[in-house]
Amino acid sequence: MKLRKIVRQRADELNFTLRKFEPRVNNICALIETSNKSEEFLSYFINETLAGMWDYCKNNDLELSIYSETFDRLNSCDLLRILGRRGINGVVTINARQKSDYFKSFHDQKFPYASLMTGSVKATPWTFQTNSKELCFHATQHLIQRGHTRIAYLDTLSDFSAGTDRMKGYLHALQKNRISEDSNLIIKLSLAPTKLKDGYDFGSYFVEKLLSLSSPPTAFITMNNEVAIGALHQLKASGISVPEKAALLSFDDARFCEFATPPMSTVHIPYRKIASAAAACVHQRIEKGFSFVPTTTLFPGELLLRKST
Repeated sequence: MKLRKIVRQRADELNFTLRKFEPRVNNICALIETSNKSEEFLSYFINETLAGMWDYCKNNDLELSIYSETFDRLNSCDLLRILGRRGINGVVTINARQKSDYFKSFHDQKFPYASLMTGSVKATPWTFQTNSKELCFHATQHLIQRGHTRIAYLDTLSDFSAGTDRMKGYLHALQKNRISEDSNLIIKLSLAPTKLKDGYDFGSYFVEKLLSLSSPPTAFITMNNEVAIGALHQLKASGISVPEKAALLSFDDARFCEFATPPMSTVHIPYRKIASAAAACVHQRIEKGFSFVPTTTLFPGELLLRKST
């Protein structure tokens, strides 16, 4: 008591007042799952996603963190402990595979989360996505209406629910138009040799392989812009003019697609808007409880037709 009196007296002499500590700000994390292969971290998809999360966080006085790790590591580590050490209150999962086991710990511990575009079955009520099957159906249908029956499908998303839905749309369009499915035209990421560095290499390498078939494709659908640019590069290098001899259509709509030569037809998905909504959902689950379910998780995409098709 004597010491306390001395401290208070000295504080009064110095006109010292205690600073009031403000409540801790909630911290939402972009949890980015990567493969064991080398891949482009700051892709168009990731950039748009982070921008959307940042839009919401800055307008609602929230902290935004980023944590990225491989699929194997996320499933084997004590993820909640790692997130807790970083002061993270909830996450938006990005690139989560259907077999991502860490969702179980989220549910067991009632840890707030939302998933962007894809995730495990457990994440379905909180997965913010677009109508992937319908969009890929319309993209394939457009190429068929342009006279293409040999349509290659460069699939870099076979481990993801969004990729599964896109594949269903592609196959549905073929079936509806009585075009036989050809497994030689469906290229999966698992076929890629380890020497390929990224999506650009993937597109270039497999377009060269596809063009060597006895009956090569005349149209190509890619899952992202990086693969599309690699494909376009190889088509030009092989003397195949676009769109005169081959058509090229890509998912995602990075700014450079409109200025490519030729301008590239794309499926535009409003990733920034979707990511902002996912961050809002996590915020609501932090504030209102783990069981909170948003009113909508489906956002429409759009087929943008340009000269490449």
